[in-house]
Amino acid sequence: MPARVGLAVALALNLVGLFNMIIKQDIISQVIGLLIMDQGLYLAVVKIVKIPVPATYFVISLYFYTLITVFILLILLPKLRATAQSIDLTEIAHESDLKSS
Repeated sequence: MPARVGLAVALALNLVGLFNMIIKQDIISQVIGLLIMDQGLYLAVVKIVKIPVPATYFVISLYFYTLITVFILLILLPKLRATAQSIDLTEIAHESDLKSS
């Protein structure tokens, strides 16, 4: 029973993170949604995988994934805000000179 509850919570975290990434238009909310999905994946691996070695590799890769997300939040996002004067993706896309296909 605890494994089923854990998997249900992991699925809920993944769906909430995905919903947040799709609905929200600012970059910070999308990165938070990505982190929520990351935690859902971590919980799913802890509940599903019984062999410690593959689970350890996956958890280490999730930590690197989290470090990349922190890098986006702390280094790239302030540079984007200084350049574009906004973090709203619709405003940035509207002011962009790139053409959509």
